[in-house]
Formats: sequence, structure tokens, C-alpha cells
Amino acid sequence: MHVLYIITGLRIGGAERLLYLTCRELMRRYRVEIDLVYFDPVAPLAPKFREIGVRLDRMRPDAAAPARLCGTMLKRKIDLVHTHLIHADLLGRSAGLLLRAIRPVALVSTAHGTEWFRRQGGPLAAAVRLLDRVMARPGGSRVIAVSRSVRRILVQRERLRAGDMDLLYNGVEIPSAPAGRQKKGANGLRCLYLGRLSPEKNVHCLIRAVALLRESGITCSIVGEGECRDELQRLSFKLGIGDRVVFSPACLEPEPLLHEHDVLVLPSRHEGLGLVVLEAFAAGLPVIGSRIEGIVELLGKDRGLLFRDDDDNDLAEKLRLVGADSEANAERVRCAHAYVRDHHSISAYTEALYNLYREALTGSRPE
Repeated sequence: MHVLYIITGLRIGGAERLLYLTCRELMRRYRVEIDLVYFDPVAPLAPKFREIGVRLDRMRPDAAAPARLCGTMLKRKIDLVHTHLIHADLLGRSAGLLLRAIRPVALVSTAHGTEWFRRQGGPLAAAVRLLDRVMARPGGSRVIAVSRSVRRILVQRERLRAGDMDLLYNGVEIPSAPAGRQKKGANGLRCLYLGRLSPEKNVHCLIRAVALLRESGITCSIVGEGECRDELQRLSFKLGIGDRVVFSPACLEPEPLLHEHDVLVLPSRHEGLGLVVLEAFAAGLPVIGSRIEGIVELLGKDRGLLFRDDDDNDLAEKLRLVGADSEANAERVRCAHAYVRDHHSISAYTEALYNLYREALTGSRPE
């Protein structure tokens, strides 16, 4: 099987890290040859893919991209195209549909989240949704939703049928037991945010909550890149906690950070299925998240603490609970690790994905 992955970029994000693990596992376990095309010139993850034998190409995301992609698919005798993130979805599936005029190719697309174009109005967003919807119809491409909440939004906003989509939760590497944790800081709780610094992630709420707890000695590490970085730094100094909030660039290996902190906070306004939450579960790190679709799906059933969306007072209260280091907190960590072990291992994810590829190649679907 020769697979071509097309993704918007290879920056350090959840979709990109999932794709790396997927490529590695597929090439380890199955007879799969993998090519990968990306568009963004900033690609810190590119060397990781090359190390495992993935052939990479970067293309310009312009009007001629579908034709160039079609030529690549034809030249390399691609059997299946799998796209990730909206630019890749539109350009990659358009190329695949062009290629079908010459030879058969299976098309798969993963919907990772509820991006702006799926929520916002206006003619551009409407046109993108229409094109996405047309290409997602049966006979066009298989669509994978990474969570029930993503599937529900695709049904509501793009009028796709739930029965025409595949639900496949993200996978992560799972240790047999949570790793030993470094002792909590003597001066206060050490909280961590990992992810993009963009408006929908609402890191502002986390900084405001930390300011409410300044007398407790709390510290906060904010790890990531994005348009809100300078604004968030200014906010931390304005609230008098500039010395307690440390900003660091996105990192390729988040595991050491997960082991060096006491709690992960995900204050997003909307989220598909936070891969970083699964990574925290696997590492045995307590998690606090906003009470929104996607996050509730993971943190429910006592696997973490939820706070009211954009409510810094409620978030501060949940941070106090984690800082108490109670048996209830330890039980949440145990429940979370058992859950991610049973439902989100990368090996099980890859097996399910490979079986889906085989169905897509034969044109069959499970009953």
C-alpha cells in the first residue's frame, strides 16, 4: 500500500504529532510506503519524519497545487491519499478527484477540530464549507472525526450525515503505568499550558486565574507559539505576575515538561479532541479543562476537573483543589491513565486506521 499524506504544515501541534506517530507505527507494523506533502515553509517536525523514512515534499498552496499534487500521485503510483487540516483537505481532495479521471485512488480526510471556517459566517466561510461538504459526500472521500463533538458539528454546520463519517479517537504512546512524578514545588503549584497561543485557546483566562492565586506562590509555564504571545506577556506583567509566568517556544518532546509540573490546564474556547490531554493522562499529570465539547468528552467521569468556560475565578478554585494534593486528585489520575490506556493507544489507533484504509481501497464499509 502506497499512502500519500497531505497536511497544511509540520509545526509542533496535535495533528502533526499524531501524524508522526501514525507514520512510524504504520511503517513498523505493515507493508506501507509513505510520502508526505506539506505547504507551510516553517516545518520543525520535518527531520523527525525523514528519520523514520518518510519521503517529504513541500509545495506552494496556490491555485495550481491540485494539478501538481495530481501529477505527484500519478508519478508515484499512490493508492490512498489522507489529508489533515483544512488547506490540505481542500487541495488534496481536489487533486485526488482529478486523478480519478485517470486511475482509481482512495481518499480519506481527518477532521481534527472545529476551525474558524466551520463556525464563522460570511461568503468565504460559506464557500469553504460548501466545497468541504461536496468532497465529503459518499463517493468523494472517507471522513474521520476525532471526537463525538467534532462529528456533531460537522452534522450541524456542514450537514454531513453521521453515518457517513468514521469516529476514530486520537492515539498516543502509553506507558504501562504513570511515570514517577517529581515532587511538587515547595513554593507552590506548578501549572503548565502546552499549545498554540491563539485566541480560541483562551490562555488569557489561565493568566488571570494565576493572578488570583499569586499569594499561594503558584507558577505557570506557557509553552507554544502564536499570534497572542506578546499580548499574553503584557497581560502577565499588567497583573503583576510577570515573574511567575514563563513563556517558552513550542517543543518537540513534551514528556519532560509533563513530568516537571503539577497540573496541565487547557482553557480553550473550542477544541476538537485535545491530544495534549491524552499525553498528560498517559504521563500521570492531573488535568483541568474548560467545560466545552471535546474537553468534556475526555475529562468526564472523574478523569479531570472542569471549570466554566472563560471563568478565571472557577479556574482558580480548581487549581486550589489540585494543589491540595488530595486522594481524590490521585484517583482522577488513576482513572485517566486507565482510560487512555484502554481507549487511546497509538497501536490500537493505527490498527483501526489501517483497517479503514483497506476498506477505502476496496470501496467497502463495515455493516
